[in-house]
Amino acid sequence: MSEKAQKRFDHHGKTSRGFLDSGKILSAIGIKEGDRFLDLGSGEGYFSIAASQAVGKQGIVYAYDTDEKAISRLRKEQMENSIANIVSSVADITKKLPLDDESISLASCPMCFTDLWPIQRQMVLLRRFPE
Repeated sequence: MSEKAQKRFDHHGKTSRGFLDSGKILSAIGIKEGDRFLDLGSGEGYFSIAASQAVGKQGIVYAYDTDEKAISRLRKEQMENSIANIVSSVADITKKLPLDDESISLASCPMCFTDLWPIQRQMVLLRRFPE
């Protein structure tokens, strides 16, 4: 995220921004150019924007959140900075997402897995990853 964007970042809901370093976490999970990254509960795109840089032009980032204002801010950021490899959408991440099985390389959900879903829902999501 650009320094200009960092200064403008206004989050409308819960955020991991103040206590999680997106760069370190993405590096630790091994994100690389060409990956297909899923950001669940993306908010205004703190992880999505960092991931879009890491996956490069050959990769794609799917950013989902229930907060319409947050997704609008992410889309505005995308337009202002010509970020073409993020597909952002308002979606209830506790329901089926519009993704095919085995369509994701990596995912992030910093505040979701412990707070929102029983283990059965987590396992359904993991089927989106190739073996």
